[in-house]
Amino acid sequence: MAANGTNNINNLQPLCKSCHKQKTKQERQDGEYVRIIDTESSYNNEVKNIMQDPLSFSYAFIEPLNKKIYKKLTNYHIDINKCRKNILYYSEYDYPVFTVMDSPVIYNKDIHNLPGIYYIESKNYFPLRCNGWYYLPMVEYCLENNIITHDNIKYTVQAQLTVKCDYYNNFIDKWYNELPEDLVKLSINSMIGNFKPNVEKHVFTTSVCITTDSREAMYQNIKNNSTFIKHFDVNEKDFYHVFKDVYNIKMETEAPIYEQIVQIENSELHKLKLIIESHGGNILELCTNKIICNFPDNIFPFELDENYNLKNYYFDDNTVLKYKIEHKDNR
Repeated sequence: MAANGTNNINNLQPLCKSCHKQKTKQERQDGEYVRIIDTESSYNNEVKNIMQDPLSFSYAFIEPLNKKIYKKLTNYHIDINKCRKNILYYSEYDYPVFTVMDSPVIYNKDIHNLPGIYYIESKNYFPLRCNGWYYLPMVEYCLENNIITHDNIKYTVQAQLTVKCDYYNNFIDKWYNELPEDLVKLSINSMIGNFKPNVEKHVFTTSVCITTDSREAMYQNIKNNSTFIKHFDVNEKDFYHVFKDVYNIKMETEAPIYEQIVQIENSELHKLKLIIESHGGNILELCTNKIICNFPDNIFPFELDENYNLKNYYFDDNTVLKYKIEHKDNR
């Protein structure tokens, strides 16, 4: 309302008392209204704790799998073309948008199939990272490939709101039409990265206390996990000023969109691994969105086009090729 909003239902957001207090405090610190965006999620305290737990984080895979040196074999770097951009553009999965009304429940395979997060207990390390919270695309991929069963899924938080899978496509088309070619990929990857900003870069320093007692200063430093103590004197009297860092974490976040994209990227890397192995390839390294591998007798088993794309593998209906040779050399 302070930013000329209305009482229209589309401008309302249900918040519990503690969340409302934190959101109001943030707006006061920023000096401006924090807009409610239809792609941003907000959490109650229970789901917030889940989302901030490392078991909910998605990681790119950079893993050496085979340290054996193949002196007479060429190592190929097979890359997933414009991986995150093409996932964002061609994925058929809607993205979850959480509200404070969404809470964890025990998983029931007969009723729980919405976008959201699912807690899986598994020893699988790729494409999963063992036990953790995973998004619907990864869950369905692992079920379809017999990596897990429904018994491995213990809990879920079902998102009652979603963003359509093609939500960003008009933006991406606009960038391709208006930006120089060398900036398009950078701009799209930057947008995806900013779905989950680094909280270490959104920090300010605030004062805890000023005291003449060094022991009190040290106590406050430990109690508040402070950043530093500044010593100064006034009229030959010692003073200690205790400071601490405060992380400015928004109540609303697009992090679930980022996490789902990274998990789809991991499943796509797993698909590529299976394709290479089905053609007799030796997997040497997994590198985020590419695989380093070689083949027996140096016979490359895939057909390439003039741009070194692997033929017959597509993101869409036979137009956008999925894999390419990035380069080949000796590892």
